[in-house]
Order: sequence, then structure tokens, then C-alpha cells
Amino acid sequence: YFSSKDSANVSYLFDKASQTSPDNLGIKIVPTYSTRQVVTLSETHLFSGTLVNNYRQGFNRVYAANNVTGVVLNQALVDPTLSFVPNEGVGRIQVSGLDNMNGAPTTGGVSIFNFNDFQEYDDLSWTKGRHALKFGGGVERIQNNFISPDQPTGQWTFPSIATFITGAPNQFQADITPSPEYGERQTVLSFYAQDDFHVRRNFTVNLGLRYEFATVLSNVNNNLANLRNLYDAAPTIGNPYYMNQTKKDFEPRVGFAWDVFGDGKTAVRAAAGMFDILPLAYLYVNKMPRSLPFWEQGSLALNSNSPIPGIMRPDYAFSLLGSTTLATQDVQFNPKRSYRTQWNLNVQHEFTGGLTVTLGYVGAHAVHLPRQIIDLDINNNPQVSSTGAISFLPNAVPLNPHFGRITGVLDDVCSSYEAMQLTVLKRMSHGVQFQGNYTWSKSMDDTSDTFSDSETSVSIGDPYPFWASINRGRSDFDQTHRLVLNFQWDIPTPAAWNGLAKGIVGGWQLGGIFTAQSGSPFSLLLGFDNQGVLGGLGSSTNLGERPNFVPGPGCENSTNPGQPNKYVNVSCFALPAKYTMGNLGRNALIGPGVENFDLSLFKNHRIPRISESFNAQLRFESFNVLNHPNFEPTRWVIFNAGGVIPSSVGQFTATSTTSRQLQAGLKLTF
Repeated sequence: YFSSKDSANVSYLFDKASQTSPDNLGIKIVPTYSTRQVVTLSETHLFSGTLVNNYRQGFNRVYAANNVTGVVLNQALVDPTLSFVPNEGVGRIQVSGLDNMNGAPTTGGVSIFNFNDFQEYDDLSWTKGRHALKFGGGVERIQNNFISPDQPTGQWTFPSIATFITGAPNQFQADITPSPEYGERQTVLSFYAQDDFHVRRNFTVNLGLRYEFATVLSNVNNNLANLRNLYDAAPTIGNPYYMNQTKKDFEPRVGFAWDVFGDGKTAVRAAAGMFDILPLAYLYVNKMPRSLPFWEQGSLALNSNSPIPGIMRPDYAFSLLGSTTLATQDVQFNPKRSYRTQWNLNVQHEFTGGLTVTLGYVGAHAVHLPRQIIDLDINNNPQVSSTGAISFLPNAVPLNPHFGRITGVLDDVCSSYEAMQLTVLKRMSHGVQFQGNYTWSKSMDDTSDTFSDSETSVSIGDPYPFWASINRGRSDFDQTHRLVLNFQWDIPTPAAWNGLAKGIVGGWQLGGIFTAQSGSPFSLLLGFDNQGVLGGLGSSTNLGERPNFVPGPGCENSTNPGQPNKYVNVSCFALPAKYTMGNLGRNALIGPGVENFDLSLFKNHRIPRISESFNAQLRFESFNVLNHPNFEPTRWVIFNAGGVIPSSVGQFTATSTTSRQLQAGLKLTF
């Protein structure tokens, strides 16, 4: 505090961490390192009792490294005679129905990330009559430096356990040219003005306008290259990465608050606003380093007619990679304006005894959301019949014959959310307080992924990437019903008790949190390219192709509630005909619900001889005290090549909550 009008604050955070653990098969130990530093500075100046300015600066630096060093527990991983790529360790083996064998410590490549973020903001608050005005702006500079190879040691892919046993892979993939270091740069500017206008003593209107602008992502290492159009025969080298569409990002906001009777007991509030979703650096960190001529990856489809001998060196397929027709390329279209509108209306009333009830309606709608596409170079000939069935032409060639796989970011996803929210709050009185929240909602979108198609355990890819709405379904995180109750009871002590008896019996608190929610949605997938949309090149990534749902007796419910080893009723599904798309929607099945009860018992013992505020608290806590198993659904492959149903379909392997956990502790406050 420099004076009554000036004060400043400075803070610094340093956080360094490392983690080492064996891989899923116990054949290697791979460490991960991270360091984070944050510096913040703020200064507040009072020009007068009605005019205040706040200035802030911040710097955030994050360093992360994977696969820098590792411990090999099985020396076969570094046996050069077993390597898939010359002069590299053993690569990855992916078998549908089995855990991956992730190879040598360098299988994922030595990935190093250095992220710097500089921020500067200023806010001016001015109270004038019935107006509470705010003005401000900010600037953010993003520096993201990284090295991120993909498959330096190569990967063999097998569509089933049977093909793995017989040595019949359907794909080999490897980096041909290593990925260089990239340096993303971007600047974000923002300005806003807001007025809280007290129209009457019990009625306030909120008006605001915000403007946000982001520069086009650039690369300072002069190794930026991408396709500007899907049909380009060669990449374009250099900036710009895309054309800027954020120059007109004005975002209005409006709201009101009404004290209905003027007694502070009943309030009606409503608001609506627009919020832009800027194309920031994180969207392209997986795409920018995946482009010719600075990086090249080969992808080779294999079948019974492929020139692969039955007995071969593991690196034989690598010698077949080298043609640019097998390379992965990146295409970036000019992004559209991506934004989200949100609105809400709620009514709140306070009853006697400190009981408050709030009932609200919340909604949101977003357009032009980004999504990552792992392959745009596909069969582009979908046929829709009069019955709505979707089929593809057999033996269709890729859209761009110059490349094997073309990745990109599209901005054609929409989402919507609506919810009824009920909150009951009882403030502390007579030693009791509690709160209950119930939400009845529905969230729909074309995909819930932004960064990749494996963000959650139920995320899936696109069966046809140029048709976003075909993936329309419940959001990965959608839960129709959710109830959360919590309470605290200060157990009373008989007034007549004193001395030792009061010390033993007094000061106890009982608390708990109970959560109940409906199940999360999930999808069933095919383990191979049944539609033939990839032009015969094949892909090891999740295509998102789904089976047919066959209604009939016993299929009123396509799941078997209460059977964690056979949760999916597989008799309700069939393999679609070749070159056709299955009719089962994305996230059409619902997993089991969740019930969890956490209980706590505290004993407070104040020791005034030490200090008036000194308290020794014994804590006894139990998480999931009822030991209720809450199984977490995943995306199951229901048909492998040949129409085989894996035995693992419908078998839960993970839970969303822990088993019963007990802990005791001592907490001292002073």
C-alpha cells in the first residue's frame, strides 16, 4: 500500500513435477517432466470515490517433455533386428481387442513443449448517478515452441486377434522425415464497455459490448506449409496459414435484475450474450507439424494381395514407403466466425428460516465450432436412397491422388444446450445447513471433440467427415438428470454438560455429499473400414463407422442394465452391407447411472490457552461410503473384419468413482 489511493500486488508461482511409471505391459518405464512458472502484477489507483483504475500484467511459462529418457525393462525393445524403422527401437503394435504394445521409449517421439503467454489488461470503473460504468481492454501474446513427432519408430496395425496370430496386418505407418521444431505465434486483443443502469431502486439493466480480435497463427521458424485447397497438388510454403475472420467479432450482452416487491425476498434475473470462440494456437498444434516438405509420414494399406512375404524382417514395409502418394498432408481452410450465444432466466425467493429456492432456465447455442479431421482424402460419393440409407461407390479413388491422408480443421459443428435448474439452500441455523441442486438438461452436438477424436472414453471419429450433421447426437458429457445434496450438522452438546464430558462430546460435526445422475451416452463402432471411404489406403485411426440397429423382440432396450459383463445386447445389432453406412446414431446408447455418497465426521477442539483462534480438528472421511460400483462406458468395437463380435463388447473395465476410501487426519488452524 503506497498510499490511500495506490496499492500494488505481486505474486510468483513455481511448480516442477516429474512422473515415471511402467507402461501397460510392464516392458519399459517412461518419464514425463513439467515445469510451470506464473508471475502476476496488479496496481489499483483511486482517482476519486467514483473513479477507480486497475492495471494487471501476467506471464505464464510451461515446459513439458515426454520420452526424453526412458528405462528399458525388456531388451528386445531396442534389438535392431526387431525394429520396424532402421536405426530405431521397436515400434507400436496395435491389435483390435488387445492392449497396444507401445514399443521402445521413443515410440511416441521425443516431444518437447515450451509455452509462453504474456498478458496485459486495464479496467476503469466509473460510478455516475444511476450508472455503474466499466471500460477496459487487454492484449495477450502467445508463443508456443514445440517438437512433436508422430510415429518415428513405426506402427503395425492388425484388425483382429486372429489376424495378429496369423501375422496378417492391414496397415503399416511410420514417419519418413522427422518433424522439425515449430514456433507458433499469435496475438489476441480485446476491448469492452459495460453499463449497469439502475432504472429504479429495485430494477437494474445490464448492457455491454465486447470486441475480440486474434491475429492469424504464424510460424517463426520458416517451416510452415499446408494445402490452401483440398485439391492442391503441392503444399504452399509460408504465411499466412489462413485468412483472418475475427476482424468483426463484436459481442453484445444484455440482462436485468428485478427485486419484484422491493423487499429483497423475491428476485427475477435474465441475461443473454454472444461469446466468440477464437481460432487459437492449441487447435493447430497437432496439424502444423504434419505437412510436407518439412515432415513426411507413410501409410501403407495391406491385404492378401499385398507384396508382403509371409516371413519377413519387421522393417520390410518401411522400404515400401517413400512415394509422396503415401504422405500425410495438412489442409487449412479459412475459418468461419465461431461463436456461442447463451441465455438464462431465473426466479429466486427467500422464505423464512433462511431457506432460499431458485428455479431457472438456461440455454446455449453454438455454430461453426472447430473439429479435427484425421482424413479428408476419402471417397466423396455418398448416395442417399429414398429410405434414407447411405451408401458409397465401391473402388472410388481419393479426392486428391497426390497424398494418402489429408488432415485438417473444419468449422461446421453446431451444439445446443437447454436445462431446468433447481437450487434449494438452507443457511446455517440451529446448527444445520444444507443445499440441494437438481438439473434436468439435454446437450446435443455434432461432435464433442475439439483437439482430437480421443478426448474422452466415448469420443468417436466421423463416418463421413464432410457431413457433420450425420454425427448429430447427445454430447459425450450429456446427463439428463443430476442431483447433488450436501449437508452439515453441528451436533449439539447438552447444556448441562461441562468439563471433560463436554470436551469429549462437544465440537462434533457430521457432513455429507450425495450425488446421483443418469448415465452417460456411448457408441458402438466397427473395427474396420466397411464403408470403403478411404479409397483403399486404410487408416489406423478411429473412423467412427457404426453398425445397424435391428429392432425386434428383446431390443426395446439395447442394453442389459445390471450386467456389467454383458451390458450391451449384441443381438440387437448387425453388420451393415459392404459400402453402406450403419443406421445406429452417435451416442445412441446410455450407460449406467452414478450414485455416490461421501461422509465426514469432524471433532473440533479449541485450545484458548495457545490462542483464541487455535483449533485442533480430527477428521474422519469416507468417500463412496456405500461402496457403490459406478461403471464408466466406453466406445466398444462390436464387429471386427469378417463380422466377428469381440468377447469384450459390453464388459466394463473402468469406474467413474473409486471404491470405498477411508482416511483420517489432523488439521490445525491458528
